[in-house]
Amino acid sequence: MKKIGVFDSGMGWLQTLKDLRAIHPEYDYVFVGDTKNNPYGEKTWKQIRDFTFSGLDYMFDCLDVGLVILACNTASAFAVRDWQAIHPDKKVLSVTIPGIEAMVGKKHDRIGVLVTEATMNSGVYPYLFCRLGGRQKTIVDVVAAPKIVWAIESGLKDTQERKKILQEYLNKFVEPIDSLVLGCTHYPIWINEVRELFSGDIIDPGQEAALAMISYFFRHPEIETTLSKQSSVSFYVTGDPDEFALPAQNLWWASIAVNVIDFWTKKS
Repeated sequence: MKKIGVFDSGMGWLQTLKDLRAIHPEYDYVFVGDTKNNPYGEKTWKQIRDFTFSGLDYMFDCLDVGLVILACNTASAFAVRDWQAIHPDKKVLSVTIPGIEAMVGKKHDRIGVLVTEATMNSGVYPYLFCRLGGRQKTIVDVVAAPKIVWAIESGLKDTQERKKILQEYLNKFVEPIDSLVLGCTHYPIWINEVRELFSGDIIDPGQEAALAMISYFFRHPEIETTLSKQSSVSFYVTGDPDEFALPAQNLWWASIAVNVIDFWTKKS
């Protein structure tokens, strides 16, 4: 039997994994964080693609996964379509597509998207919004918000400081927006502060991906029936396990054991 893999570069996976387990608690999950190379949002296209492919190769070759959720919008923007074309038998789903499908469903006139620098430069959100049937008159306004990632990774707890950082980026939208997309899986960790500052609709692609898994499993019983169901979670990182464990435990509300791995030597 196989496990469900969740891949990300940093702490953003926490909320995505929580969302997955809230809706699909019976499955076994394996999380892999490329914390050594975090954050991906500041890397080049080639670096993002190479890091992502190496992580996915490791998960399928060494961790016995049957499906991987790519819980990183930046990695999804630069690597997921290439991976799916090269490895159609190794199923990888991104959080980005369900998020954009939710944008299309809103039918709003102006949608704001907070993302990393790399995701903004990729143009993936406005491009796929059009490809997936978004209204032509809808304006998709994309703003890069790199400070949020650094603040979350460093464990910033001061609510007022969090709100100050968020407001800085919300002020960058050219005109008032009807809905806000949290286009990096780090950002929903500050969902309470976001709700205090923005009263419109909020779209969390990670949460949308968890909901989309219901229909995905219905359409693909050949995958769902191969998945083990012991409600377990395992954690693997490429960087310092102690630097990962403490903030992860604060967000996860439980102690966790973290394993260190090396994508290139296939060692753990």
